[in-house]
Amino acid sequence: GRTKVLDVTRSDSVLLVMLKIQSKEGVPPGFQRLSYSAKPLDADRTVADYGIEKAGTIHV
Repeated sequence: GRTKVLDVTRSDSVLLVMLKIQSKEGVPPGFQRLSYSAKPLDADRTVADYGIEKAGTIHV
């Protein structure tokens, strides 16, 4: 697959990350399934909740 770089902060919600993906790729949040370290991400939690670090890879 392709790799895209997004500017996110640890306090960003997963929903905000999804909206950033929508802005770049045109895919609405309802059609996205995000995961990190093989764990699905809930839209109402934050990047920090999942321990996602700088340069971490979130799979779509």
